[in-house]
Amino acid sequence: MLFIVATQQPAASPLGLLATFGAVLAMLRAVTFIHEIAHRAREIPGFEAIWNAFVGLPMGVPSLLYVASHPGHHRTRQYGTPADPEYAPLARWGTGRRILFVAASGLAPLLLALRWGVVGPLSLLVPGLRRLSVARLSTLAINPGYLRDAPTGAERRRWLVQEASAAAIVWSVGLALAADLVPAAVVARWIIVVGGVFLINQLRTVMAHRYALDGRSVDDRGQLLDSVTLPEHSLFAPLIAPLGLRFHALHHWAPGIPYHDLGRVHRQLRAEAAPDDAYARTLAPDLGAALRTNGSA
Repeated sequence: MLFIVATQQPAASPLGLLATFGAVLAMLRAVTFIHEIAHRAREIPGFEAIWNAFVGLPMGVPSLLYVASHPGHHRTRQYGTPADPEYAPLARWGTGRRILFVAASGLAPLLLALRWGVVGPLSLLVPGLRRLSVARLSTLAINPGYLRDAPTGAERRRWLVQEASAAAIVWSVGLALAADLVPAAVVARWIIVVGGVFLINQLRTVMAHRYALDGRSVDDRGQLLDSVTLPEHSLFAPLIAPLGLRFHALHHWAPGIPYHDLGRVHRQLRAEAAPDDAYARTLAPDLGAALRTNGSA
């Protein structure tokens, strides 16, 4: 609804800007369900397919990008190592590089259109390109060295269905634009919304961990202490880290807790834990502190 309102207003009008920003936050929350799907896709039969149809595919992020790869970010042997797709040594990066890291995510809508509309179909004809697209272009990762294994069996068939659907959407939009069936301004506004979702999520990613590890694996306590809990009473934390992601340290400590229970468990832990408890050490006093990754644990 907010996106429809945005498309009916001049791009730079106050209402147009407000509706666009609201659409970004709403779509960010909807997209974040990919995280829940990765952890418990089989608990609600059909939910993954419905989410892909109404959110994942229109946003260019079918669930194949995350479902099979994300668990590696939680495994003790993989967390913080070169085998972790969602870990990079951000604590050792300068401020400029971190800003570029976040800003570059705004290009995601264009890169995803290229991945699904061009690289995907061509890769089915060129084996070398297929290996490249699977290994490096099919995962929501921040680790540039991460290489994904090729899917097999039923997983491979699932990939092909999602890739074909994503390609169909890209080409349908392109043909609709060429035939003047869809206004270019509407497509441009959608690209802005998708780019905004990626920008905010990348900003949240920077705040999710300390990113202070040296590439060696750590135990459960080490994984907990390398994770960050955003301020519970922050006005903005639930907006930029929806579905309980602001309790990211707790999620890593107990990934089996559903997102809607994380707040309750967090409050129980805070009420019962000593001030110097390990979980208490994950708390960021404010969002600014969470952004200043300094390598401390």
